[in-house]
Order: sequence, then structure tokens, then C-alpha cells
Amino acid sequence: MSGQSSPLRVLVIPPRSQHTATVVFCHGLGGSGYRASSVSEILASDPSLAHVKWILPFAPSAVTGPRGANISAWFNFRSLRPTSRDDEDGVFSSAQKLVELINGEAQISGIPESRIILGGISQGGITSLVTGLITDLKLGGIFVLSGLLIMPFRILSMVSPHVQALPIFWAHGTADPLIPFEKGFNSAQFLISRIGIPQTSLESGSTGLCFNSYDGLAHGVNEAELRDLRTWLKKVIA
Repeated sequence: MSGQSSPLRVLVIPPRSQHTATVVFCHGLGGSGYRASSVSEILASDPSLAHVKWILPFAPSAVTGPRGANISAWFNFRSLRPTSRDDEDGVFSSAQKLVELINGEAQISGIPESRIILGGISQGGITSLVTGLITDLKLGGIFVLSGLLIMPFRILSMVSPHVQALPIFWAHGTADPLIPFEKGFNSAQFLISRIGIPQTSLESGSTGLCFNSYDGLAHGVNEAELRDLRTWLKKVIA
């Protein structure tokens, strides 16, 4: 990823105490930084995360969705179930913008990249995962909510050597109708078996991929998922 692109529009939730870590939270298809703020505010209210600054970027483009409506997107798609046929250029363009956003945050705030977490829900989680796997930045961690790994073998050929030490939190509902649970689970297994990221759990160390399933949850988040994400965040950016 090279070259400079136009910066992403962002919404910022400032830290409630001395700033020592940053979370970049990417919304899903058709969402916005404002929509992501509802989840971020819940997480930010925890006293143990008072030191965290939350950056909520807006997707850089609009695509034509169902019924001809323009909706915000991190990349173009052929259906509401992302596949390897999705817009590869769009994914990498958005990844480049996220890298530039993180570099800017590190330079302006003085926060090291190891104290910056990148993640998101649905398309935002998909794009965050691709970014974290191929960037030279050694981020503090990645989280993926209701997402999957697109272009797995393309990404396998591009993966950065440090990702085996990258903490990854993955959450997926068993009743997800848009990105079925098995797609998310199989993506996580690909990261473990083909890319070599070790498997872990919330009860063990932070390094590695922590996959969590939520019975009956559709394409969204619930209280249990947010509780687990909060627990993971406390481990990686305490």
C-alpha cells in the first residue's frame, strides 16, 4: 500500500483520562461514524477504558444498494453476502486510508502503533481485518464483529510476517443471515491453519485469535458480545 489518498472523515470520542491508547472503530455497510458511536460510547463508559480515545471513521464511498439507494461502503459488493468477487481495489483503497489514519493518529497524539486497536462490524470488520493482516504497522490488535476474510488466498500471499503475534478478537452470531456463522468460523480457521495465527481464548493470553460465538445472535451485537470485547480490550490496551 503506497501513495497518499484523501483522508477519511472521522468522529472522535475523547478519552476521559490521560490518553494512552486509541481504538479505531469502523462501521458496517450503510452505517456511519455516528452509528458506530452508540457501541463505542458503551465501551468507553467503562472506567478501565477511560484512557482510550475512540476514532470512528466514515466509509470513503457510496454504492448503489437494494432498491437503488446510495449507501456508505468500504468497498463495492455484488450481494449482501460478501464473496471473493467483491471489489478488491476498493478493499485495498480503504485499507490504505485506514493506514494513513492510524499513521496520522500516531504522529499527532504520540501514541505508538502497538497501543492502537483497529476493528469494526460487518464490512468495517472485513476491511479492518484485511488492513491489519497486510500492513507493516504492528498494531495492538484487531477486532472483527460479524465479519469474514475475503480473498483469503490473495491475502495469504500478502500477509505481514508479524501477524502471528497479533491479538485478534472475533465475534459472530450463530443466526447471522447476511454473513452466515460458518463463513466467519471458516475464516477464523483459515487464519489459524494457513496463516499461522495461534488460537487463544478470553481466559488465556492476549496474543492470538480469540473466536467467540453467540447463540441466536443475528447480524449485529448484543450485551454478551460487548462484554467480551470489553474484556479483550482491557487485556490488550490496559
